[in-house]
Amino acid sequence: MTHFVLIHGGWGGGWQWRAVAQLLRKAGHDSTAPTLTGLGERAHAAPPDITLLTHIEDVVQHLWFEDLHDVVLVGWSYGAVVADGAADRVPERLGRVVSLDGLVPEEGQPIEWEPTVEQLAAGWLPPPTADDLSDTLSDPALRAFVAERERPQPLAQADVYPDTGGQRWQVPHTYLLCIEPPEGEDVDDEDRELIDTIRHDARWDLRELALNHLGLLYAPDIVAAALIDLAE
Repeated sequence: MTHFVLIHGGWGGGWQWRAVAQLLRKAGHDSTAPTLTGLGERAHAAPPDITLLTHIEDVVQHLWFEDLHDVVLVGWSYGAVVADGAADRVPERLGRVVSLDGLVPEEGQPIEWEPTVEQLAAGWLPPPTADDLSDTLSDPALRAFVAERERPQPLAQADVYPDTGGQRWQVPHTYLLCIEPPEGEDVDDEDRELIDTIRHDARWDLRELALNHLGLLYAPDIVAAALIDLAE
């Protein structure tokens, strides 16, 4: 049995992993999906000074309080940066780090949220609306479900990935690349550059999924199968 710790993406919460977690348990594995400070069911108690380091600490504390070892730590999108940050802190608790179509952090570099001046001043990045999700989620009911539960993303100016000496690379890394762009779009230059970097970096085990970036939400069976394959 493998224990998966599942880290959600921006604007989200542990609820984003609900269907995948059910499938992992059905296959005989265990999983937890902590919600990061200020998001999901923790949005109502959000302090004003949330940073990337806060979210990394959330995961580190989750691993410690649950006394978890040899964990497969999975981060989706923004959650991949958080997962790598936790891996830099406690590599001894992890068996593998998995990035599900995630951001790849660089030491000392900011997370590329690209907010407006007004959003940066407010400290929050508004979540996508149901209409914003129409090119990646075709099911109107699912779009509504997701949009209703997303919350503003904390956007502290201190969101710079810490320089920790690359301890995370003590742990095997797998990148699950979602290769289908949103409907009507092509892969942009930034994504092409990231894909090329991962393909040529021997530290990554690269695997492809025939999904778009929100595949976690509309095809949990495919994501769960990919994770189960890593555990076997």
